[in-house]
Amino acid sequence: MKSVSRGYLTLSDRDVRCDPWSVTMSGASPLADPVQIEDWSYFQTMEISVSVEVDVDKARVDLGLGPDARLGLVIIWTCTGTSLRGSSTISLLEGGQTTARLVLDGGNLRRDVRLECQVVLVQPSLAPTSQFAPDAPGAILWAAARVVKLEGDGARMPILAVSFSRYLTSASAGSMWWLRIEGDDLDAPADSALWLWINEESPIVMEMLNKPSSDKAKLTSHFMRLDLYRQLVDFGLKHDSFDLNTEYEEGSLGAVVAGPLRLFNADTATLRARYRDDPQRLEAELQARVGGLQ
Repeated sequence: MKSVSRGYLTLSDRDVRCDPWSVTMSGASPLADPVQIEDWSYFQTMEISVSVEVDVDKARVDLGLGPDARLGLVIIWTCTGTSLRGSSTISLLEGGQTTARLVLDGGNLRRDVRLECQVVLVQPSLAPTSQFAPDAPGAILWAAARVVKLEGDGARMPILAVSFSRYLTSASAGSMWWLRIEGDDLDAPADSALWLWINEESPIVMEMLNKPSSDKAKLTSHFMRLDLYRQLVDFGLKHDSFDLNTEYEEGSLGAVVAGPLRLFNADTATLRARYRDDPQRLEAELQARVGGLQ
């Protein structure tokens, strides 16, 4: 929490009691003041709320405002990964506890979300009692910020929900997902080289998108991750330039490909020999190792 100084009277932290932030992911149990969301995915909605308690009459006096002034509470959000930003609707402070709420679509988010709870001036006073009273609607009178981390330090591939029969072929209508790998430059940013297309015509995929906490959705998500790992393993072992001993830059295609290959606890030469000898057996081992990550 912080006081703000903007050339007009503001509220101090003593004037505002702020409860912990509440973050709920797609109907799961609310999290209080989370620093990071575990197992976050693009398919989840993020429901955010925060409550404050302000003595509104005292606040008006301290701000040099008359009784006709109106104060409000709002949540401002900014996503570092997508550069998108926005706000909740303003909840008027009427005395006692006031809550602001916000719902964010996971498809608009990446990396971190910065949340700021603001007490703002909604309606200026016609007869302020101080020349330093705030007089512009939207003037920030107090603010408290929190950053919620959605992803780790590695890159996460962009996901695009499309109609496969429209953008691929009519025979693709029953498909569920497609991993696109653009080029083979292992030093390229992973979020520009990898694209995951998911088929919005598939009822199974739509349940994963709309009800991510359901047992069916969780199972689909697990098998999708297994299939993506399998394709990344296949990509890495087929490219002679890939080597687990290479220190690929964090967030690069090489670093992402190295992730599932390191699950085997073997060097690149050994894995390539096993892949040439019996790729299906290597895939079966990958299934076991990915299953153990649940």
